[in-house]
Amino acid sequence: MNEKYDLCDIDESYLHTVSMTELFDSAYQSKPPIIDGLLYRGTYLFAGSPKIGKSFLMAQLAYHVSTGTNLWGFDVRQGKVLYLALEDNYPRLG
Repeated sequence: MNEKYDLCDIDESYLHTVSMTELFDSAYQSKPPIIDGLLYRGTYLFAGSPKIGKSFLMAQLAYHVSTGTNLWGFDVRQGKVLYLALEDNYPRLG
């Protein structure tokens, strides 16, 4: 059960790896923005003081992305939205 393996015995084709030089020299096609010049695909952390409108802004962004309507003059690409209002109650969202 506790077999030890020599690193030289590992099949290199099992996991494709690239060198740092190869990675640095690679040019990747960028993904189109969700909201031109404002919001791109990825993960964001949106934080700030309480009661300054963070939830309202996120709901507004979600609405514009879900409907594909322009936001503040920025073109918006329509897409699916999952909005989790985990700190809000139903009357506050209505």
